[in-house]
Amino acid sequence: MRTINISVTEEQRNFVDQMVDKLGFANRSEFFRTIVRMIKANPKVIEEPKVMQLSPKAIKRYNKIIENIESGKESVYEAHDVKDLLDQLYGRKSPVQSKVSKKL
Repeated sequence: MRTINISVTEEQRNFVDQMVDKLGFANRSEFFRTIVRMIKANPKVIEEPKVMQLSPKAIKRYNKIIENIESGKESVYEAHDVKDLLDQLYGRKSPVQSKVSKKL
């Protein structure tokens, strides 16, 4: 395997280190190899995102969901990663409720 050296800012290095720990990579190299494989498999992941216009019906459904969350009819939970989600789903950890409010 070949070695490539890259220069990053301190902030970028800290971010990479956080992602390595959070996502369970063995090291930075494994993290970057995974990113390269993802881009190779789907180059669109680094393209400019396209803005999509929702239909009036979709906007109405979305706003109804937000209204139900704000009124307490529906709950929203958050998980920081897959392990956290599974721990909450299987009762190994209490679910963490989250506030969401963003009407369209």
